[in-house]
Amino acid sequence: MSKPVRLSGEARKLAILAAVRPLLAEKGIRGTTSRELAEAAGISEALLFRHFPSKEVLYAETQADSMASDTRLAVLLDAMPDSVETLYVILWRFLLDVTAPEPSKARNDFYRLLLTSLLEGGAFARMAFQAGPALVNRKIWACLEAAAARGEAQPFPLSPGLVGWLPNHVGLMLSLVLGPNPPAIEYQVRREEVGRQALWFCLRGLGVKEEVLQRLTAQHPEPPEFHFPPLPELP
Repeated sequence: MSKPVRLSGEARKLAILAAVRPLLAEKGIRGTTSRELAEAAGISEALLFRHFPSKEVLYAETQADSMASDTRLAVLLDAMPDSVETLYVILWRFLLDVTAPEPSKARNDFYRLLLTSLLEGGAFARMAFQAGPALVNRKIWACLEAAAARGEAQPFPLSPGLVGWLPNHVGLMLSLVLGPNPPAIEYQVRREEVGRQALWFCLRGLGVKEEVLQRLTAQHPEPPEFHFPPLPELP
């Protein structure tokens, strides 16, 4: 009979974070007891508190673990030119990701963490919005400025501090509405088509001209090759 594998301290911490993330995403820190967290991780409460002194520390590290892809995202965005094509690619990939027929469990857990955070004081939401989305928003603004300079977008009165958040909030709300099974709203079109129409809605709202959108659509009949770095997957 093989002996059970003994995990190192760091490996054990990562295993605990992976095990409790779905529970915290579903119930939040206030609705979850330390006993439930220990049971989800398959360990005793004593061992749980040996690695994490309190529920608050565990929750904070769960949140930080969900941000692990931001460095890769920054490198990826820096390598892309400031252009209307880049704007189109980023928004399409984002909106298709959140309206995908089978979104990843890690992404669903992330959105649940975000929602429960907004209902519990917003600490995680503030951290999350200052991380990856803020990087994308800066790129969106730079691309929109470049598009306007080339006559591909109308002059716009939107603030740099707002313009990138509007598509983000459209996508976030779609992810929450489409998250339950069945979805909270039946849009009467395929989920992929929801993503496509949301893309047009956002780009037209940002001032991209219709003829430019038609050109981009013809150039990209399939989703462009761009993928946001994945969130940590659960075992």
